[in-house]
Amino acid sequence: MRDSGLPLSYWTPENYFDNVPQAMRPQASSQTPRKDAACGNKEISKVEMANYKFQTERFLTTLGLNLYDGACWMIASSLYGKHAMVEEYVKNTLIEHKTTGLMDIKADTACVGIYAYGQCPKAHDIFHEGDCGFCYGDSGTDGSLSTENALFFRMISDVYALEGTKDARCPALGNPWTWNDWRPILGENAWASLLGPLQSAFLAADGKADEIPDDSFALVLASNFLPAVRKLLIPNVGCVHYTAHNSYGDTDPDVGGLVSTENNGSLLAGLKALRYVLNAKVASQFKGLLAEVDSLIESVEGCLKQAYDTHLGFFLQGGRYNLTTREFEWNPGTGATGFAVDCQTWVMSALGKARVDAWFGEGTALKVWNKTAEIGGYKVSCDSGRCIPRGVGFSDNKADQVFSGEWTFGAINLLRILSAEYENIDPTMAIQLQADADGMREQITQELTVMVDFDRTPPAPEKQGDSSKAVKYANKRYYIPFGWWANPIPSQASTSWAVFIDSKYNPLMLGVYKLE
Repeated sequence: MRDSGLPLSYWTPENYFDNVPQAMRPQASSQTPRKDAACGNKEISKVEMANYKFQTERFLTTLGLNLYDGACWMIASSLYGKHAMVEEYVKNTLIEHKTTGLMDIKADTACVGIYAYGQCPKAHDIFHEGDCGFCYGDSGTDGSLSTENALFFRMISDVYALEGTKDARCPALGNPWTWNDWRPILGENAWASLLGPLQSAFLAADGKADEIPDDSFALVLASNFLPAVRKLLIPNVGCVHYTAHNSYGDTDPDVGGLVSTENNGSLLAGLKALRYVLNAKVASQFKGLLAEVDSLIESVEGCLKQAYDTHLGFFLQGGRYNLTTREFEWNPGTGATGFAVDCQTWVMSALGKARVDAWFGEGTALKVWNKTAEIGGYKVSCDSGRCIPRGVGFSDNKADQVFSGEWTFGAINLLRILSAEYENIDPTMAIQLQADADGMREQITQELTVMVDFDRTPPAPEKQGDSSKAVKYANKRYYIPFGWWANPIPSQASTSWAVFIDSKYNPLMLGVYKLE
């Protein structure tokens, strides 16, 4: 922990980014020249833009906290009984919606109109400076939300301007690099406002959901979050938008039109956690939310059901809603961007085997896992139609093998759930699935677990003295087709998931699975 109480997403070894080969950095050939107000509206060259993207990755990784990572840290810390530390973070950062360097971490700028649909003439291009505000849902100027109900930005930091640096877009001006990630993403918010707080409060109450008080940070954050979910829900589709319209989307003029399957899976897990707590409480001022929570769960489950491609045998990564035509289209299932490992592991962990098999036929959940191992497996062996990986990557992992710590733990979690659900159906299969999970856990120990001597904020809640075990995010630097780089450095999320798995605790299903 730092003095501010803000954990970090990664522990970045000294000079790590300096030593990244040029070929493994953003390339100028893939950049789009553009003008930017930060550089006096001069056109930024492709080379400058590539340098800026690498500079941004370096500082976001070194100085930032992704709120999903923060939620994982909350649950892992709570498993170690560090409840006061978790409450300090929640109160000082989430409830106060600020950090030492960022005075407002909520996407609460009033909606003027949706730029991508010509409703906001103030914006001169897709890289506008926030003139159009954040528009939640598809109702134009009715999409504003108060600070209380607006989404958090997905990444936060104690640093806004980094002294001693030069903005790589226009280094001649001498302006310092400044924090630039202002994206209010559904998935991170589902973890920050539902799963992280509710799981932490549940653990603080010794597993007695009825003893979580109404004024707990968990129920406050959850109730404040629901209006945004309502706004972002797409009528007659059931899916919830990836983000608000006018969120910065790099080269995508309508990132607000996107739908992420994993984000909806995380939301489903969080909504189920909230329902579990509300059902357990005998009397609560929040009981009136139950009908709405039930309705949202039904809608999101319907969305995830649509995401399953019966021909391909897996859940598609996401889709897009067109506000003009009122039509929704799933992304094609071919290629790396159509298949994501976590859209299988997390989604099925949130749904459960029984629901997946009831929708698509007995044994479907097991078949989806086998397909996931076949496509996304690391050091996978397939024999007689059964695939056994030693880990997983992020997407199609056949041509360029990458080993993800965090996503492999998510796969282990799913296998443990399936094993538990098969105990009374097929004991032999239950044993096999548990053995497969154990094999992946051992591979993480062998390849991704390191002992780190910390000279600043550690990623591991079990820190003892000046050193601790930590788990790397991946085994190598690798561009993930969904828009970010994996790095072989100690990770908050990977290390927290190690705590979940080794504690036999399922963070995606509050109160239902304690996986012994």
